[in-house]
Amino acid sequence: MEMALGRMQQPASETDRGFGAIAVEFSDDQETRYRGGVLGWVERGHFPTRIEPKVFEAGCALKQNGEISGVIEGENSVYLVKRLDFQPSSIAP
Repeated sequence: MEMALGRMQQPASETDRGFGAIAVEFSDDQETRYRGGVLGWVERGHFPTRIEPKVFEAGCALKQNGEISGVIEGENSVYLVKRLDFQPSSIAP
């Protein structure tokens, strides 16, 4: 994890490896690993059960697109979360 964190903290000009490439190299989540760690759109109360609630909440706490969380220690894993986009909830007519 320390190696992944070190790579994520380098300026983009110093490395050609972004978050997605690092997810491919280090992630144990087979459903998102080869999609660059992308989970897809999720909403409160409707996220995959394999994602621990505190990991989801850490993602919700990110304020800016592109922002990356600190290390989140789960029950059996450690996580980094990157906010890609945000869409406020709405009710379909």
